Amino acid sequence: MPPRPNLSDDERSARRQEILAAAERLYGHGEAALPSVAAIAVEAGLAKGTVYLYFATKEEIFLALMEVRLEGLIRVVGESLAGGAQDWRARFIAAYVGELAAHPGFLRLAAIGNTVIERNLAVEVGTAFKQRLAAMLTEAGAGVAAVCGCSADEGARRLMQTYALSIGLWQMLDWPPTLAAVLHRPELAVLRRDFEAELKDMLERLWA
Repeated sequence: MPPRPNLSDDERSARRQEILAAAERLYGHGEAALPSVAAIAVEAGLAKGTVYLYFATKEEIFLALMEVRLEGLIRVVGESLAGGAQDWRARFIAAYVGELAAHPGFLRLAAIGNTVIERNLAVEVGTAFKQRLAAMLTEAGAGVAAVCGCSADEGARRLMQTYALSIGLWQMLDWPPTLAAVLHRPELAVLRRDFEAELKDMLERLWA
């Protein structure tokens, strides 16, 4: 059921953003499971039924949040490449890593994108998301091609590799609190790595 028509488009958009912001705050608290629609409604100061006017399930809420963050990531990548071919790799890596650092919960959410969120969506919802994602990636790939001399498809492929690498590295370094407490032990020193520093190093190698 769509939102009630007595709200203006701006009001509906603002309420939708309130729901997404509430979901992001709750998920940022570190719980392993996705918060329920009821919990999100309480956090947003809305009735649960109001949330259901915008999203059919909690998975749809977090899919929308993940898409917002992906759009932001692709936007800053595009802006970094708009400066031309000179030093484009350094600009790209700085912008990409900076955007991830600005939204620390994003990779945690992205890590369960395929295994939890997308597996519990209606087929038409998941398909529409994949179509939008493909369009974003195609456009971003063309931006890469404009500065690196590769094809647009190769640019999109390298961006997919970058994203997959980021999620994998984050998963390796995201220790649960119970184990993070013992990470200071000398025999575990080899496992103590800074995510941003390691990601920059890996991206410099990937994009060399």
